[in-house]
Amino acid sequence: MRNLLIVAVLIVLLLSGCKAQEITGGNIHIRNREYDKAIEQFKLATLKYPNKAEPYVSLSAAYFKKKEYKNAADALDKALHANKKEAEISIKWYENFLYIEEYAWSVFYNGAVIYRDEDPKRALEIVKISEDVETPRNKSYSYNLHANILTMMDKFDEALVYYKKAIDADETNIDPYITLGRYYVIKMQPENAIPYLEKSLEIDTTVTEVYTVLGQAYLDLEEFDKATAVLKKSANMLKDNPGILYNLAISYFKGKEHQSAIETALKVIGMKGIDTEFPAKSYDLIGQIYITDEKYNEAINILEEAIQKNPNNCEAYHLMAIAYLKIDNKQLSSKYADEWDKCLEIE
Repeated sequence: MRNLLIVAVLIVLLLSGCKAQEITGGNIHIRNREYDKAIEQFKLATLKYPNKAEPYVSLSAAYFKKKEYKNAADALDKALHANKKEAEISIKWYENFLYIEEYAWSVFYNGAVIYRDEDPKRALEIVKISEDVETPRNKSYSYNLHANILTMMDKFDEALVYYKKAIDADETNIDPYITLGRYYVIKMQPENAIPYLEKSLEIDTTVTEVYTVLGQAYLDLEEFDKATAVLKKSANMLKDNPGILYNLAISYFKGKEHQSAIETALKVIGMKGIDTEFPAKSYDLIGQIYITDEKYNEAINILEEAIQKNPNNCEAYHLMAIAYLKIDNKQLSSKYADEWDKCLEIE
């Protein structure tokens, strides 16, 4: 019992130094993982010393350990505004106490992540503070987050500056490359997307999303051999992904590998529990391939099956009209053309 008391006294002496009683008590609570009690003590310290930075730094530490990152960021921001020099000294102390390198960056970066969806303007204010960091990796993460927030605010021209800053700060940070690649594919600028996506694969060959987006970019540029190669890798990495398999089937078709396209599309049709869009589009693709190959009866059979499975598959009616017209059955061609029009009206 006596030994425990001696240890407790030593802990108090180590934590106290010249600190206010409330801060010393709060730090003991942090050490004991009693974060709510620590927050109570530190709040008392901020009331007692409202113009000093240290109580707010201490309060940020308790919030941070409790994973209340917004409150932690706000408290640390107040500390820097109260007295930056004093705040920096206290931050250094908590880096040692909490065993967290670049503690201020951790607080502001995580705070900005949480604020991003709730209050983007506040998130920008917080992330800007996090950019004042020495480690290139962390600086890159902050610039990338800054860019993401601007993109959410529909300010992509401004965001582009920060994505490039993120790359300049640390060329091994894959995130800005993927984001830029994805953005340019969505904007139908595959020629701009491909360099970023290829660079991301130089950094990490295991990120499956990159293969999917890169495959789409190659498809958009009608570079079907490259699209097929990339999408096959993606399909091998992400088993039973209907979107990837459908794009692979498209790539085979565009590259005139019709049998491979049909086999891949049939895999999608055979999947259970997936979005009905993918089987419907796969049926349509097979029908289109048969029409292209002048196998009109085969096209009609697969498209009839498509309509039975999904009567709202408008493109199937359209393709049926084409197939019947090709075999000079104008009556049925006209019938399915009318069904196509009705289907489009419902949509």
